[in-house]
Amino acid sequence: MIADPETIISKLTDSKIIQQTSSDVDESRNARQDREADWRSSADLYNNIGDDSGKAPWQARVFIPQIHAKIEMARIARQVVAAAEPQLVHAREAARLDRPRPPMSNSSSTSAASSSTWPTSSTST
Repeated sequence: MIADPETIISKLTDSKIIQQTSSDVDESRNARQDREADWRSSADLYNNIGDDSGKAPWQARVFIPQIHAKIEMARIARQVVAAAEPQLVHAREAARLDRPRPPMSNSSSTSAASSSTWPTSSTST
């Protein structure tokens, strides 16, 4: 049976709201407790924060960023694809923006892409 919203609101008290909020916070804390260390480790890698707690005093405290370099490699790879095959990039953008796809040719020549009515970008990002 569904209760009337007016009845539920009339029975709400500050203590019940505080109790429910505290219960929700505790449930969230317990649910993420197992994952917290992994999340913090991933965030530290992304933000270039190294953990040198396991190093001996004589060892260097140099941190080598990992995530930033991988993101840059992916960005550069996309730029290379965009420069080599602009019609593929436009096809993905068209699908993402729910626009009609540009005409695709079977050949890898750029003459088919330049003769189409689909707008192409002459600048690279």
